[in-house]
Amino acid sequence: MIMKKCLTIVLLCLLTSTFLINAGAEEEKIYNNFIYTIENNSAVIKGFINAEEILTIPEEIDGYSVKKLEVNSGLSNKTKVIKVPKTVESFKYCSMIRQGKQLERVEVDKDNKYFKSINGVLYNKKVTKMLLYPRNNPIKKYKEPDTIVGEFNEKFMNYIRDYSKLNNLEEITFSQNKKNETVGYVVGCKKLKKVVIPKNVITVFGGDIDNDGAFSYCENLETVIFEKGSKTKYIPSLTFNNCNKLKNIKLPKSLKLIGYYAFYKCTSLKKITFPKKLKTIDEGAFHSCTNLKKIKLSKSIKKIKANAFRKTKLKKVVVYKSTKLSKKAFDKKCKVVRKKK
Repeated sequence: MIMKKCLTIVLLCLLTSTFLINAGAEEEKIYNNFIYTIENNSAVIKGFINAEEILTIPEEIDGYSVKKLEVNSGLSNKTKVIKVPKTVESFKYCSMIRQGKQLERVEVDKDNKYFKSINGVLYNKKVTKMLLYPRNNPIKKYKEPDTIVGEFNEKFMNYIRDYSKLNNLEEITFSQNKKNETVGYVVGCKKLKKVVIPKNVITVFGGDIDNDGAFSYCENLETVIFEKGSKTKYIPSLTFNNCNKLKNIKLPKSLKLIGYYAFYKCTSLKKITFPKKLKTIDEGAFHSCTNLKKIKLSKSIKKIKANAFRKTKLKKVVVYKSTKLSKKAFDKKCKVVRKKK
């Protein structure tokens, strides 16, 4: 008898949970070019079907106000413009939408209380965050609005603004906001030639085994300018890897760390002077800088790790004895002179 009661209770629990799960699941429907659901008495657009060149988001579907865009798939390659109505309050998965290769502009209704577009770029209403920079936006020289703030986080070393793989960008100047502590993610911008990094920036986005650094594979990047009075302390891992035309960069006086393979395959670098506050040149930092002929190392450097200057044209370097030097930091052909003072 007790066993039967227990089985009955278990079955009831299973049936109840199944009912609750099914009740909570929202049915996807189709309206014109849009896949949508109804949630909390409003319409949520989940995707697009055969999106046209100009994609106008409706204010209303089935009598429900369209309040959310939660699109989790990319656009049709023919879509160039997205028009956002005043009703939209939430805009998620911007990175998926910007994968539309032909997308040039996002235009927001002037009466929208949550979002704003400037020259086709999407921001929050106060313009403190850049939310979506269309991949095929025609702007060649872009200056971030000075209201934008890049938050610095010790764990992740950044607050990402995604400018990656843009088709037309040639020059970018990051936000001059005094609270700004980091810059955006500009990896793979094939036409980018010049970057200006404001003085308040502490670090840029560093890469790892799964992600590239902030400027990785910007194959035409020639010039990086750190503003006078720069507070930049870190050039993290893979920051400039495979920027093979980079030749004009003066490291800021505030710099303390050059990360893992930060300048890997910067094959146009010929000489570089290291600032007096620098403490660490990490593994492979200048590996495969095949035209690097001259460096000046500071006494402050505590560590130069393995492969830091392998596959370069360095023939002779002076390293202070106070610096902990890996045996594999330089090529065998490079003469290392240890200096006391």
